[in-house]
Amino acid sequence: MDEVYQFVTHKIIFGIICKAIAWFDHVIVDGTMNALALVTNKASFAIRKLQSGSIQMYVWIYLIGVLLLAAITFFVLI
Repeated sequence: MDEVYQFVTHKIIFGIICKAIAWFDHVIVDGTMNALALVTNKASFAIRKLQSGSIQMYVWIYLIGVLLLAAITFFVLI
C-alpha cells in the first residue's frame, strides 16, 4: 500500500499536476502581472510631464478633456 501511495503522490500529483500548476503560475500569472506593471510604469513616465505645478496647464488639460468628452458624447448620441 505504501508503494501505491508513493506512486500516486510523487509521480502523479507532484510530478504532473503540480508541475502544470507551477508552469501556469510562473508563465501566465506572473507574465500577466509583469506586463501590467510594465504598462503602468510606461504610462506613469508618459504623464509625468503633466504634473508641472502650473495651474494654467492644469486648466488647459481640464478644458481639453471636457471638450473631448463633449465631442465623444455628441457623436455617440447622434
